[in-house]
Amino acid sequence: MTEDGTWENFPGFAKAFCKNFGANKLSYVDDPVVRFWEIKLNGSILNLAYDDYPNGMSLMAIDYDGDKVLQGLFVKLQTEQDSLGGI
Repeated sequence: MTEDGTWENFPGFAKAFCKNFGANKLSYVDDPVVRFWEIKLNGSILNLAYDDYPNGMSLMAIDYDGDKVLQGLFVKLQTEQDSLGGI
């Protein structure tokens, strides 16, 4: 999702992501190297994570249905970016 993330700003990023997309945090892992939230979005469980190598935040599906949710989210974000003139 982004390479601009840090260990320190992950919680705020994850909260904002969940709020903006209507996801719910189910569980989490919080240690010195990785921060990880298991979230539910559109009925599917996804993994929202910060990892220091490679540095960044990612959103991953754990099954086929979750992959479909990610594909739909990608199309939505791409359409919104295109409507903003590529910002």
